[in-house]
Amino acid sequence: MHYIARMEPNDHLPFIDTHRVQISASPDAVYAAVWKVLRRSFTGRMAAIYGRLMKCQPPRAVLTAQPEVGISAFRGFAVTNAAAPTLLHIAGSHRCAQYCIEIALTRVETGTVLAVTTRAAFPGVHGRVYRAFVIGSRGHVLAMRGLLRAVARQVSS
Repeated sequence: MHYIARMEPNDHLPFIDTHRVQISASPDAVYAAVWKVLRRSFTGRMAAIYGRLMKCQPPRAVLTAQPEVGISAFRGFAVTNAAAPTLLHIAGSHRCAQYCIEIALTRVETGTVLAVTTRAAFPGVHGRVYRAFVIGSRGHVLAMRGLLRAVARQVSS
C-alpha cells in the first residue's frame, strides 16, 4: 500500500543543494532504508543536545514504523509530505533557520536514484552566521553525502 498525504509546501524556502546516488535496489527497499537511517540519525544523544540548545521545532521525536504526515517527527524535523516509495519531505526550524529536506526516489534500469534536496532560509544576523558555519564550511555537504552512504549501506545489509 502506498501512503500519500501532504501538508504545507516548503518550496518557498531557498534552494541550497541536491545530492544524488544510484543504488542497486528497488525504490521500496531504498525508501525503507531512508526511513531507518533518518530515524537513527536524528534520535541520538547528540541530536537531543543540539535540539535543546537550538530550540528545534518540533521539539521531540514521534517515531513511527513508516513516515506519517503530521505524526512522524524527529527533534527538529517533521514529516510534511510522504508518497511511498517515491517521495519524503521532512521540515523544521530552529533559532537560526527554517529548512526542508526533500527526498525523491526514481526507478531506473539498474535500481533506484536517490536524490536529496535541501531548502533553507537563514533570517537575521544569527542566521547569516549559522549559514556561514554550516553551508560555508561544507559541513552540510559532508552530512548529506554521509546520509546517502548510510542509506546505501542500509540497503545492502
